[in-house]
Amino acid sequence: MPIHGFRNMALTAQLPKPEVSGGTFTSDATYYYRKFTSGGTLSVTNGSINVDYLIGAGGGGGGGGSAGGQGGGGAGGLIIGTTTISGSHPVIIGTGGGQNVNGGNTTVGSILSVTGGGAGGAPRGDAGSNGGSGGGCAETAGGNNVGGTGISGQGNKGGDTFGILNSGGGGGGKSSAGTNSANDKGGNGGSSITSSLSGVSTAYAGGGGGSSYVGAIGTGGGATAGNGGRVGGAGGSASANTCSGGGGGAQNVGGSGGSGIFIIRYLKSEVE
Repeated sequence: MPIHGFRNMALTAQLPKPEVSGGTFTSDATYYYRKFTSGGTLSVTNGSINVDYLIGAGGGGGGGGSAGGQGGGGAGGLIIGTTTISGSHPVIIGTGGGQNVNGGNTTVGSILSVTGGGAGGAPRGDAGSNGGSGGGCAETAGGNNVGGTGISGQGNKGGDTFGILNSGGGGGGKSSAGTNSANDKGGNGGSSITSSLSGVSTAYAGGGGGSSYVGAIGTGGGATAGNGGRVGGAGGSASANTCSGGGGGAQNVGGSGGSGIFIIRYLKSEVE
């Protein structure tokens, strides 16, 4: 029996470790990282690995048009978590939405998915679109209107307007809702979240700022989101692969949302 037991230990030691492929590969002293900024395939063979992951969808485009102040785009839905992965999975990275267009969904096969951000409301009187985070509402002509809704766990709602002329609400962000517009002041985008899961501290999923035709613009929810336009100005676009929303245009073009991203991090000991 002791000899038989030693043989089992030797066979176990010879079993191959899991092998991982796909995405852009980097490492540090503790972890291996794989980052997808465009489509591809994540593959794990010879077993499974435990990973920390960040998955984010494309941000919504800011509202734009010929009438007044428009809403900011909502951030793409974003989830940070842990899971076990085996097998091969196609990765689709959501595109950032253009003017008045929701962001695209990001999916990893059938195991992970998040919803694109809602577009900012446009033209005058339009509500923000629903999404991972909701888009901000466009200005109203004396009535009330609402920002788009967000999905619980992925983001937050967009900012509202309450009889406010000339300004749109801010898009929702991962960490907070977009703020409502005020007289001649666009709403600010909801706050982004900062993560070091890629190995580098980066801000993701801020809402786009609402525009104002005659007053102060709404600012994006973090440096990666678009600011609103002012006095006929275009909304600012969000940075690529940050899942942030575009800023609303003020009787002008709405900014584009930032594209999505997918990142995994796993211990070197999982594969060595």
